[in-house]
Amino acid sequence: MKLLQVPYRLLYPSILVFCCIGVYSINNSPYDVLIAGIFGLIGYWLLKHDFEPAPMLLGFVLGPLMEENLRRAMFDRTRRRHGCS
Repeated sequence: MKLLQVPYRLLYPSILVFCCIGVYSINNSPYDVLIAGIFGLIGYWLLKHDFEPAPMLLGFVLGPLMEENLRRAMFDRTRRRHGCS
């Protein structure tokens, strides 16, 4: 494949430019590009300090679902304790 023969010094900046164009084209907002860059820097820092990405991703995806079910269970328990059904 010809794509694999492209030197990394040209490939990485072009990927970054295309990512920025894609982020900007969604809402036409430079703020979104800035936020994407900040999250990219955070991700780079986490990789350099040996944080595992899979548990963090699971936490972000499953966290709101677990919180909602915990809230529902606590509310149901409170209702049963006070005699409401």
